[in-house]
Amino acid sequence: MDEQKKSEHSVTRRDVVMAMLSGHTYRQIMAKFGKRPKYVKRWVKRYQETGKTNDAPRPWQPKKLSPAH
Repeated sequence: MDEQKKSEHSVTRRDVVMAMLSGHTYRQIMAKFGKRPKYVKRWVKRYQETGKTNDAPRPWQPKKLSPAH
């Protein structure tokens, strides 16, 4: 995923989580952001557990190597 798409995706998650935490209903969030309740619940739960809105680590993805200096 390129950086621009990743950034847009993260902003959307943050916006969805903040909307949920500020009292919006699942129906309102679905209408505004086009996200399903199961994803909103998952993202809010992850935010409450970790304080982060980014993706959870994927154990099957290889670690990225840093560029050689």
